Amino acid sequence: MKNKLIKKKLKEIAVKSSILWDPLYRISYKIFKTKFISIPPLKNRLRVGSWKIGRFIEGGYLGFLPIHNSISKLYTNDDIKILDFGAGVGRTLQHMSNKYMNLYAVDVDKTAIEYLKKNYKNIISIRTDYFPPILFRDNYFDIVYSVSIWTHLPLDLQLQWLLEIKRILKPNGLALITTSGFKALELRQRRDEEWKNVTFSELREKGIIYIEYSHFKSDDGNFPGIINSYGLTAHSPSYIREEWGKYFKVVEIQENVIDNIQDLIILKNE
Repeated sequence: MKNKLIKKKLKEIAVKSSILWDPLYRISYKIFKTKFISIPPLKNRLRVGSWKIGRFIEGGYLGFLPIHNSISKLYTNDDIKILDFGAGVGRTLQHMSNKYMNLYAVDVDKTAIEYLKKNYKNIISIRTDYFPPILFRDNYFDIVYSVSIWTHLPLDLQLQWLLEIKRILKPNGLALITTSGFKALELRQRRDEEWKNVTFSELREKGIIYIEYSHFKSDDGNFPGIINSYGLTAHSPSYIREEWGKYFKVVEIQENVIDNIQDLIILKNE
């Protein structure tokens, strides 16, 4: 316990010192390495595990590409409304904005939405609550995609938000949602104390496993807008087909394609 407290304190000190030089880091990176219109502050990048700017951009692209390829293959109409559900500061959205015109974004983090409004003026960005409903009418979107949200939601919210996505999707619209499957579980077994004893057999048997972050209740600063439980969730592909298939047609499950770790679930609203 003492070692954990020391590590936490050292991390806090490192983050505070990094925040001081981060503006210079962002300016120099933009001048010499990237043409992207904006790079989010360190505090926001840390929330998605990407303090390095290059990693932030790369991770967003590796999430964007399978989503873009799936949309291109399954949806030929260019005049489509697309929602990024849980957009954060645009790790995936920055790449989507180079390909699509009619984009919307929602997130529970007020600072993230303020950032998007300032830096992506052509995208309609709205802060939403942690619980449904969302402020869009029925059958509004052609496509809703969500990267690394169902990988964190507690079990009671999984279905609530899935049904809300169904409500705002047009008939035959697509939902593209990422989940954490067996490859992600293998990584967690090595990295996270809470997951080291969770086995592949247990995930196959249960289909879905959720473990709340041990630091969730004591670390409000890193969970803005999240007013209930929050942690890590794992889904087996068979669970997705059986349970999510009750509400959508499961078109395809692409394993390990999102940043080479998460699975991409492609659902059709029938």
